[in-house]
Amino acid sequence: MPIISAVSPTREDEASKRLFVKLPEINYTFDPFPGPTLIHRAQCTRFHFVVQVMDTIHVYSLPDFVLMLELRPPTMTGVRSFDVAYDLLVVSYSDGQIHL
Repeated sequence: MPIISAVSPTREDEASKRLFVKLPEINYTFDPFPGPTLIHRAQCTRFHFVVQVMDTIHVYSLPDFVLMLELRPPTMTGVRSFDVAYDLLVVSYSDGQIHL
């Protein structure tokens, strides 16, 4: 359940919490999901930031945002969804495969 604060943050507080991370280069020659949105989902744990860019899952370490892992589908199928908890990443592919 989210924690709701009665005190609204100042602009300085909000600005200090923003982080910008340069994502890896994307090959635009083949776009299985045409459209303006390339980032499909992002999730954060205490130690990792995980983002799906097209059909690739990128795992960054926190707090320094070092790219630790890139996961691509084993076949031409797409990533259906993923979930992350602690150090466990579960990826579901559109062909029914599930990888841990």
